[in-house]
Amino acid sequence: MIKLTISHGIAQSAKLAYFENVMEQEIQQTSVLPKMMAKYGEVKLTRDDVVKVVGRLFRLRMNVNLVSNVLDTPEIFWSEPELQGLYNAIRGYLEISQRVKLLNTRTGVISDLLDMLSDHLHGSQHTMMTRIVIYLIVITCIVAGAEVYVKTLLEKAVK
Repeated sequence: MIKLTISHGIAQSAKLAYFENVMEQEIQQTSVLPKMMAKYGEVKLTRDDVVKVVGRLFRLRMNVNLVSNVLDTPEIFWSEPELQGLYNAIRGYLEISQRVKLLNTRTGVISDLLDMLSDHLHGSQHTMMTRIVIYLIVITCIVAGAEVYVKTLLEKAVK
């Protein structure tokens, strides 16, 4: 039972190590975004690209917090409460709780960056739509003015 207790802690740590590797890949992929923003003043990402990264981050966050058993205490410790102390000691030694918090903090930071990019993309689209509306209003005014001018010319010609 002691070996089983230790193996549960090690298994949770190994699963958490996998999630940490996935997070490192996401950090490497997204670390260029702030550099691009600082250097060029914009980021060459489409809305779909931003949504894909957000989706990967949420999937990682869900796997760590909801789907995997990294945060759960295995059922065996309910029936064997004397092993609970050993299990908690192993989790403490492997720093599982701290590593989960760190993963959640990292996903939060990247999510904040992506939220800002999404807002920027939305603002750019909003600006473009506003310009289109202004152009349409100007064209409408020109057409209305031309119509009034033509009517005025026709009335003068008739008199």
